[in-house]
Order: sequence, then structure tokens, then C-alpha cells
Amino acid sequence: MNDFHMKTVIEEMGIGAEDLVILYEEYFKEMEENILLMKELVEVENYQALQSVVHNIKGISINLFVKGVYDKAHELDILLKKNIVEESKLGVHEIARLYYIAREVIEKAFTKNPALE
Repeated sequence: MNDFHMKTVIEEMGIGAEDLVILYEEYFKEMEENILLMKELVEVENYQALQSVVHNIKGISINLFVKGVYDKAHELDILLKKNIVEESKLGVHEIARLYYIAREVIEKAFTKNPALE
């Protein structure tokens, strides 16, 4: 995720900039919790619960146009549904990495948006 076009997201979602900020703040909070939970689930090898968390991440990410996180979560979700668990730890790491990149880009877009001042 190299760019984040706040205007496009606002138009697509049909909400104001302030509401969008609130949605992303909630997304960031939920993702932080989900990342910790995914790491715990991989360690205890609870792949069924992991698949549920990954599926949730997939849904919230696509709804908020965080495509990189969605793509990796979708890929891991498919593997877990097929009980292919060997790449789970790497997949969780990659979801987290992509999330932190996306968060930084989104937060920069918020700080540069005159509609929020």
C-alpha cells in the first residue's frame, strides 16, 4: 500500500472525513488485538480459531480498502480452510507487516487532509 486516497474512500463509503477517522481508529485497535491473538493461536496450534480470526481480518480490511492486508488474509484463509497450516506463522507475520505499512500510510493521509483541520 503505497498510497491512500482518502477522498476516494469517503466517496465510496458515503461518509464524512471525521467518521472515516473514527472507523480507521477502530480498525487499528481491532487489528492490534487480532495480531496478538493470531500469534498466540499459531503458538498453541489452534488453526481453527486462527482461521476465524483471519477471516474476520479479511472482512474488515476489504471493507476499509486495506487491500494488501485483505489479500494476504484471503490467501491464508484459503490455506487454513484446506487445513494447510505449514505457512501459518509466516502468513500471520506477513499480515502484521502489511498492516503496519498500511497504518502508517493511512495515518499520513489523515495528517495531510485539510478537511480534518
